[in-house]
Amino acid sequence: MKQNYYQPSGKFSLKSIVLFFVLSVTLFPLWGGLYAYAIWYIPFIYINFIITGIFAFGIGFMISQIVFKIGKVRNLSVGYGLGILGVCMEILELELPLVIQNLRKLPI
Repeated sequence: MKQNYYQPSGKFSLKSIVLFFVLSVTLFPLWGGLYAYAIWYIPFIYINFIITGIFAFGIGFMISQIVFKIGKVRNLSVGYGLGILGVCMEILELELPLVIQNLRKLPI
């Protein structure tokens, strides 16, 4: 029986994982720095909420266009895993400097 719709093959290449880590080391820290600067110096909470959504969309867009398209990811589990890992790494990059800064202020 001929199938009339697309079914993922479940394949992925090692290039996709390499591209993900290259993004994580180069573009995500820059993106995180821009985000931290924007959130830190804009005092309006509603604008900060919108900026957070824009930056989250930007991360997802970069992962989908660069890693999934160029890396040819056809496995949904790998795709979801790389997406979640990217968001976790971005959160870590954003929050770690603030945590370190606050730890320095603690009286020990």
